[in-house]
Order: sequence, then structure tokens, then C-alpha cells
Amino acid sequence: MPSMDEFMKKLKDPFNLLAIASLTLGVISLYKKGPMETILTLLLVLALLSLGLSGAYRLMKWRKAQSSIQFYPNWDEAPKKYKFDETLKHIGEKQYRLEIAARTCFRLLCGDEKEYETNHHEFITQKKNIQNQIQKSINNGGSIYLILQNPALMVPYWSKRDNLTLQKHLNESIDSFKEISDRLTEDQKKKFRLFFANEVIENSMTRLVHNDKIIRFILDISIKFKSNSNVSKPFVVFESGKYDFSDYKEEFDYLLKHSTSKEEYEKKLSDGLLKIESLKNEYGYFSKLRRDRSEKLISLASHHFLIDNKSSIGRNFPPVCVQLLVTNECTTHCKMCDHYKIKNDKGKLGTNDIKSIIDSIKFLGTKSIVISGGEPLSREDIFQILTYSTERKIIDRLNPNLKTEHPGLKVGLLTNGIKKGGSPLTETDCEIIKETCSWVQLSIDSFVDENYEKIRGKRYLGVAIESLKKLSNVGYKNLEVCYTIQKDNFQELLNFHDCINRIPSSIEIRFKFAHGPSKKQEFLCSSAELRQLVQSAPFREKRFNFNYLISMINSNYFDYDGLSNGMPLRNKMIEYKSLKYKCHALRLTCKIDHNGDVYPCCFLFDDNNSESNFRRDYFIGSLRTPSGNIMPPENDGSGNKLSELWFKSDKLEMLRSRLLPVDDEACTYCTRHFYQNEYMNRATEIFTELSDCGVAENIAQKTNFESIGNFWV
Repeated sequence: MPSMDEFMKKLKDPFNLLAIASLTLGVISLYKKGPMETILTLLLVLALLSLGLSGAYRLMKWRKAQSSIQFYPNWDEAPKKYKFDETLKHIGEKQYRLEIAARTCFRLLCGDEKEYETNHHEFITQKKNIQNQIQKSINNGGSIYLILQNPALMVPYWSKRDNLTLQKHLNESIDSFKEISDRLTEDQKKKFRLFFANEVIENSMTRLVHNDKIIRFILDISIKFKSNSNVSKPFVVFESGKYDFSDYKEEFDYLLKHSTSKEEYEKKLSDGLLKIESLKNEYGYFSKLRRDRSEKLISLASHHFLIDNKSSIGRNFPPVCVQLLVTNECTTHCKMCDHYKIKNDKGKLGTNDIKSIIDSIKFLGTKSIVISGGEPLSREDIFQILTYSTERKIIDRLNPNLKTEHPGLKVGLLTNGIKKGGSPLTETDCEIIKETCSWVQLSIDSFVDENYEKIRGKRYLGVAIESLKKLSNVGYKNLEVCYTIQKDNFQELLNFHDCINRIPSSIEIRFKFAHGPSKKQEFLCSSAELRQLVQSAPFREKRFNFNYLISMINSNYFDYDGLSNGMPLRNKMIEYKSLKYKCHALRLTCKIDHNGDVYPCCFLFDDNNSESNFRRDYFIGSLRTPSGNIMPPENDGSGNKLSELWFKSDKLEMLRSRLLPVDDEACTYCTRHFYQNEYMNRATEIFTELSDCGVAENIAQKTNFESIGNFWV
């Protein structure tokens, strides 16, 4: 029932007042006789006429209102005047301003989506015609303002495939805009503007504006519309009449207010990429053998960031390298490592088992492998394993178009240079290593026989040096000595130059600090001894990496108390926890032990400690079948247990999501991954800070797994 206010409003309408007055007088005339009868009758006729005119006016007003709102199931069924080519002519002729807020503006800037996917030549022709039309409209005095969805955003309720398509169309539209803008003068560019909305554009809006008055408004209602019928891109058109467009103006202006101009977006992106370049230069240390340069890691960090933020662009790559322990047996028994005591309770892996694991690694897509132990040379079939690792492998996918050939793994070998029975490498062995191994790291912790025996439990220094020299004699270049600093070689290091003349001067020596659990500290240097060593440090030549170790101490990565307790990263892990850093290494590598069991990394496996307290907590899964052997994947790639664990293990994914330290004890030992980890977390901070300008997306889009190349972490 109408309210009193509505009644009073209608009463003030001139048509209504005239009709009421005339009707009143006409009714009176029915009861009057005499000279006034004729006049009153005429007034009655006038009253009826007024009522008729009022009704006709209301009918016309209603019809006009209906004609100014139109619904169309798709653009093919819309009148020609609503098509973009006609609109572009219109704004040029009338000097109107076209304002569009849309996810990609693909139809306006590029052309038909179907042509883009199916007929590239026709699409290019279509895009050039559109660009010419837009340029002509701007030349004739029209203006075009475009608000596109920020390229760094995705539509949360769309599939990854749909979001990838969206991203592809958006990039194509931005490129087309730039091509048009490059043709315009500086004054014309002010009439052709591009902005990026920092939120998902739910429904596209198009406004045609003249003298700041909206004369046409189009609302696209298709973002969640997934019909397969001809109702594919429904939209509603409002033509100017007596409608109040203020709500639509506020909605568009809100988007514009919360948008970033193309110029500002590109400036922020450029500044962000410069920050990343500066970060690359800041973290300049890397292993020459492992080739873990910062530019490779930054590409992977961008994908890790996008995966964590559920972007359609980010990809979870295979591990860049896998460490494979081919045996737990060792030809020396070191003080700082009793790996040889780890029980082999599932039975020794045979040659075919190892080959099956190598096939699994190849089918996973990994390019690089570190073969270690125990001591790999304690296996009689080790050279057969090295050769098989580098052989090409045809991966025969079910779809013949996806058939690929794995070029063979790039192999890094960790060894002490001593074969079973205490014999050195032969010349034939060295030739095989030269053909199959990208690099070799040979452990020698002393160049004094007595000290070597104290540390390694065997008097094999001469054997190790003989193997080293034979590798050098066959022309093997990518070779270095790994030297673990500990109590029994501390004094030797103070006069190191007197000791190392037993090996070729061309061979580099990589020092590292011993680490280990608190119960086995007898091999660790004291804090005072470490300070004395760093202060004297007589071996700073390029051949040694001692400057790196000093830098790590001076930069507070390592501290003397932590080193003397076997936990070099003890204080740093407290800092990383406060910064909410995560472990990127768990997305870069994994470890397969001598039983065929998979672990996240060597430190969570605790490979130097036979009586580890936490190894069982980080067991991810086994590659063995119930019968105990290891089966290779099928030729089409199916049945790859390693792939299942890497990509689908809930436990591994949970560990990847943990803040550092992943384990309170194990991560304090981590002298291998900490530096790259900090670097990648620093990069993530930049990606987060500048997420609205797509720094991570920019880097990730230029990267695929093939382009990263081979390296080891």
C-alpha cells in the first residue's frame, strides 16, 4: 500500500492536479442546472482528456524506460552500434571518452579470442586493423581510458588453465596497447591511458562519456558464466534517459582510485627488478663445481613464491638434483662420520635396483645427480652405475606428441678416492670418471699420514693422493679436495703450505668446518682454536676457499661458540625463525639412501650420525615394492614412486610449509644450503613487497625448467 509521502508526491504532479480539479468540476456539473451546465460539461470532458493524456504520458515513459535497458546473450547478437569498431568511430566523431574496466580488454585491443587460438595470421591482421582504428579515434579527438586487471592477480574461483589463458590474453592486450601508444604524440598519449586494478574485476564495465555525463553504460555479467550454449558472454546495456548513473560512476571511479597507472606500474616493476639484480650481486658466493649461481636460484624462488600464493603461473618443478647414496659401506672410518655403522636392514641394493632408481630420477625430469655413500668406490659395479646414469633415456609418453628423450644425468661424485680393499683408482677407472662425471670432490682431511690415520681410521693418505694424481693425469679438470677442519688437523693448518706439496698445485681445496651432535664433540675445535686459525689464516690464495669461511664468520652466519659445539647455524636459525623464513632446499633437492628410502635432504637424514635421534621423523617414503626390490617406471612414465613422493607427498608438502628451522637440531648443522636459502628468502621478501607490480611473475614467465640448466645444491 502506498505511503503518505508517495501519495503527496503524486498529488503534486501537474497532470494529476489538473485531472483532479477537472473531474471535481465535472461531477458538480451533473447536479447543476442553468447557464453553467455547458461550461461544467466541457470541464468534465477536459478532465477525462487530462486523465487520458496522463495515462498516455506514463505509458510512453514506461516504454522509453524499457527501450533504454537491453540484454544480449553475446556480442554477436548485439546491434552494430554497440560493437567496438562502431564505438571507436563514434568517439572520434563526437569527441567522446570511452572508459572500460575489464580483465583483459582483449576484444578492444586485439580482436577475437577464437582467431587468436586458431588462426594466427588472421588474428594479426585483425589486431593491426583495430590498432589503426584506435589511433584514428585518438587522432580525431576521442579519448580512451582502460582499467585492466593487475597482471599479478588471478581469479581465485577459476581453474589454473583458465587463469593461464587470462594471463596470456592480458599480456597480449598490454603489448597491443604499447604498440598503439608508441605511435601517438605526447599530447595524444594523455588521451590514451592504461591503469591496472589491484583487485579482481568481477564484471567488466564500459562507459561512454560526453562532457562528464554518462550517455551509455554496458555491464558484462559473464565472469562466472560457463554455459556451452550461445549464451556465452551475456551483457546489459543502459542508454541515457532519466536514469541516475551516479552509482555506476562511483563504481568505476572506485576502481580507478584503487588502480595503478601503467607508468607507475612499470616504474615499480623496474625498481623491483633492480632490487633483485642488486640482491644477486650481494649474494655472490657459489660453488664452481656445483654451479649454484644466484641467477638460477632467483628463477626458482619466483616460482616458489607464486606456488605459495596459489598463482596459476608458478610451477612446482622436479628437484634440480637428487643425492643418491649407493651404499652405506665405507673404506675409511672417520671420527666425524660413522655413516658406515648405519644398519642395512632392508638388504643391499643390487645393480638393477640402482638402475631402477636412476630411471626414476630421469623420468621425474631431474637433470643432475650427486652419487655418494658411504663410499661409492666400495661398490664393484660403481663404474657401471656411473655409465648408466649418463645414458640417454627415451620417455615414451602415452601421447606420441609428448615423447621425449632424457639426455642423461649430469653426475657429481663424492668420494675419498679409495676402492674396496684400500686400492687406488686405476687409469681405466679415471677415464670412465672423466667420461661420466661433471665433477668430483675427493675428501682428504690431512696431508700428514699420522693425522690422516687419526681422522679416518686408516693409513690411506698415499692411496687417496695416488687416485687424485691419476685423475689429474688423464686430464680431468673439475676436481677439488674437500678438507674438513677439526681438532686433529688444526695445528697442520697453521703451517698448511708445508703440507700440500704432495698434490698438484692446480687442484683447488675446499675447506669446511666439522659439525655434529653434541655427544660427539671430541673432534671439534674449541672456540679459541678457531679464532687463532682465522686470525692467522696463511692460506688465502684463490686456490682455497678460506676467505669465504672468514666472510661467513664476519657476517655472523657462523659464530665461534656455535662452531665449537658442532652447530654453525645455531644463532642464524633463531634469526631466520623471527623473519619467518622457509627452507627452499626442500623444493630443490631430496636424498635417497642405501635402502631406497627418500628423505627431504642430507641434514634431515643426518647422514654423518649412525644413531640419529630424528632421522625417522623425516622419512618420506620408500621406493621398494612390497617384495623388497625396486621397479623402474613404465616407458610412459607411469608407476614412478619417486615422482609420486616428490609431487604428492603430504608430509613433504607440510615440511616445505614449515618456518625455519624445520628441525631445531638438524638445521643448525646446515652449512650447505643456508646461504642460498637466505638469498631466496630475501628475494621472496621483495616479491611480497612488490606483489602488486608482478616482479615474481615477470621473472617466472621468462623461466622454464629447461632454461635453468644443470646445477647441484
